[in-house]
Amino acid sequence: MQKYKTQNKGMKYILTVIDIFSKFSWAIPIKNKTGNEVMKSFASIFKERVPRKLHTDKGLEFINKPTQSLLKKYRVHWFATENETKAQVVERFNRTLKGRMWKHFTQDNNKRWLDILPDLISNYNSTYHRSIKMTPVEASLIKNSAEVYKNLFPDDNDKNYKPKFNAGERVRISKKRKDFHKGYLPNFTTEVFIIVDVLKTKPPTYTLKDMDGESIIGTFYEEEMVKYDDGIYQIEEVIRKHKNKLLVKWKGYDKPSWINEEDLVQS
Repeated sequence: MQKYKTQNKGMKYILTVIDIFSKFSWAIPIKNKTGNEVMKSFASIFKERVPRKLHTDKGLEFINKPTQSLLKKYRVHWFATENETKAQVVERFNRTLKGRMWKHFTQDNNKRWLDILPDLISNYNSTYHRSIKMTPVEASLIKNSAEVYKNLFPDDNDKNYKPKFNAGERVRISKKRKDFHKGYLPNFTTEVFIIVDVLKTKPPTYTLKDMDGESIIGTFYEEEMVKYDDGIYQIEEVIRKHKNKLLVKWKGYDKPSWINEEDLVQS
């Protein structure tokens, strides 16, 4: 939003926040990403409701002292995302907000978003959501909490539910997709990973390691993975040969390794 700052009283950014349970959202204009600016924005939200946990990306504006001091004051447990799925809820909100904003830009023939932002957020929070089967405003009411939980986790009481993957299976993981892009098929890495542990979360999540045994930071949802079981790895380049051994660079991998020449399959 930086290029539209002259039409919006110098505001360059919008801090977007969403309660992933009720889907209730906030969008706060800010002039910069300094610690004090972001801290003040969170402080205004905390006047309405204080979360137990706050999940953000790894931006410095969330790591700096003013923001962290505020979180400590309100005893909010903060953690940063390690992979894209953890941020998909707020990214979907961002796409919706951007789409509605651009409709106004086209209709009004200007880029003044500052004046229309409160109405856009109010309309969003008053709109029916299929996942919770009510509006975010309604889902924020304590009396509706049990119903929201039931709608979000319909399989919660299904004792026969089994995770899609098992420890020891090999998988590919999804590549990071850019914000505000939609309509693309999932892309998955060429590199193959091994499932280390199946966590008893709702929904199930998984920890992974690479083929060298190095642990991968973060946890992964089933939607982020596809099973890999063909046993064939693509070679990008044969670096050199020594007797009956080949040093090869694998497609999608950083480290080369030696293989037996007889194991090479020509396609």
